[in-house]
Amino acid sequence: MVSSSERQSIAQMIVIFFWLIGFGTTIPLQPLIDKLKRPRGVLIGVFSQSVFLPLWTFFLVKSLGISDFNAITYLIISSSPGGNTSNVWCMVTKASLDLSAAMTCISSFASAATMPLNVHLYSSFIDGADEVKVPILDIVIPAIVIFVGTGIGIWLRHRGNMSHSRLILIEQITKVVGVLFLAASLFSVFFGKAPNFDMPVEEYMMAFLMNGTTLIGGALVGRALGLPKPQCTSIGFEISTQNLLIPLLIFTGSDAFDSSEEVDMVSIVLLFGFWSFLLNVIYSGVMITAGWTRWGMSEELIEEEVKKEMHEPYDPLCWGKCGNAGTSSRPPSNDLAATKTNGGGSIYEIGSDGHTGGSSEMTGVSTNDDTQTTQNDV
Repeated sequence: MVSSSERQSIAQMIVIFFWLIGFGTTIPLQPLIDKLKRPRGVLIGVFSQSVFLPLWTFFLVKSLGISDFNAITYLIISSSPGGNTSNVWCMVTKASLDLSAAMTCISSFASAATMPLNVHLYSSFIDGADEVKVPILDIVIPAIVIFVGTGIGIWLRHRGNMSHSRLILIEQITKVVGVLFLAASLFSVFFGKAPNFDMPVEEYMMAFLMNGTTLIGGALVGRALGLPKPQCTSIGFEISTQNLLIPLLIFTGSDAFDSSEEVDMVSIVLLFGFWSFLLNVIYSGVMITAGWTRWGMSEELIEEEVKKEMHEPYDPLCWGKCGNAGTSSRPPSNDLAATKTNGGGSIYEIGSDGHTGGSSEMTGVSTNDDTQTTQNDV
């Protein structure tokens, strides 16, 4: 006979599955295809999030002396895939949204393998982990749900049968469902009990360092390896900003933890989320001020920059104005004029066919005038 906790877990899994389908429809496939033609940025971001972040989290846990289920909590958070929150930060700051979307897509699929592997690998070296019995299925099943649900959503979008308005509607519904699931999970955990923020200073340092070091480190590593500055900014966002609904699903849907442990683990998720938001705000301001985003540029210039990135060489170890990467010194090409004539729009728009790059009518630009001006400039 199915227990009440098992029924709750199944219901949560079903809700998350359909939420992930909606989440998948927000991920355009074309940026992934474009970025895989020059995959350095994607490889750096995915490796940093799927391999380095869990390793770095394990190092911080050991260095700060965090043990048992608290340490497992941080490992599960670090092993979770990035969500579309990082895409929102990239869109707001005008960092490289196309790279962020590509990294989100691949990390969501990769987490089906890396999430259970990382948790199993590093938990065996955590002090007191023997007393924390997390069934492997409680990690594997959410990982599979992420893979299948996100994949279905991306496939539905790529079919091209959904209009722009329908995609927007699905996105809004997905956000509402995510907020409601978060609220319901928190209510079920904290009903009759308050969140436990009476933690040692090491716990606060852990949440702070997990976010802060990966934001800065991701951007600096990307720049050292020659990526344009907006892409470096996106890598920082993608590594540090985790999909916290997945850890919540694991903590509230597993029978491995008693109520007090559940309260402590979900409190850590809230603490991590607080530091993530605060540091992302500071990081955004610093990167915009330092000129590491495309803040203040028009959508047409942003599109031109993205096209140039597909052909120009990388500038390893270049920290100033090196070559043409990240600048607009070169005049627009005939390819750009041809693209505008054919109705290519900004990568920050969703076209009527469901792919990035909408029509010129969406960007409010006259293609005839732009084409003539571009050809005259050339």
